[in-house]
Amino acid sequence: MKTLEETWDLLLKLGVVKGDKPEGDWDLRNVDLKGAYLNEVDLSDTNLSGANLEGAYLIGANLNNANLSGANLKGAYLSGMVNLINANLSGANLEGADLTDSYINESNLEGANLTKSILVRADLMDTNMKSAKLCGANLSMANIKEAIFIDADLSDADLTEVIASEADFSKANLTGADMSKSYLVDCNFNGAVLKNVNLKEADLSGADLTGANLQAANLEGASLLEAVLKGANLAGANIKDADLTDADLTDANIEMAIETDL
Repeated sequence: MKTLEETWDLLLKLGVVKGDKPEGDWDLRNVDLKGAYLNEVDLSDTNLSGANLEGAYLIGANLNNANLSGANLKGAYLSGMVNLINANLSGANLEGADLTDSYINESNLEGANLTKSILVRADLMDTNMKSAKLCGANLSMANIKEAIFIDADLSDADLTEVIASEADFSKANLTGADMSKSYLVDCNFNGAVLKNVNLKEADLSGADLTGANLQAANLEGASLLEAVLKGANLAGANIKDADLTDADLTDANIEMAIETDL
């Protein structure tokens, strides 16, 4: 990891700052660092709101507590254990960005664009992803425990083997997503769209799926122990070998559900 002095010297060479390193937090609002090599820099607590970091290399960088609201990080390289803990990425563009193995826990990504981004094994625990766009994103094996995905678009996303206990997916769009073998205990899917979602062998014990649309979903071998499915639409869903012990199916639509003993 570069020191603050080394980071400032690099920014001087890139011509985006002038003079001696200032005391306190740095103000780099709207800075243009498109395609810049910024691997292992220390930009923690820095104001980078509105910055252009499209295609920038930030592998192993420290961006803890940074303000990246509205920043352009399209196609940026943020893998290699990048630290974005408690960062503000609200409204940021992270389309196609690589965030493999990154630490983004407790950060704010409300309204951010993460379409087709790579978040494999990323730590997103307790992160705010409300209304974020994650269409086609890869979150396989990520830790999204207690994360907020209210009204988020996760259509066609890869969520295989995620740890997502107590995450909030209420009113989220998960159409066509792959959530097989995921740990979804006590998650909130109230009013969520889960059409054609793959939940094979997922653990949904205690999950709240009230009013959820699970039409044609694959729940083969899934655990729905004590899950709440009040008013849920399970029409055409595959529930072969699913465990529905003590599940609440009040007013649920199970028309043409496959392999059910209900």
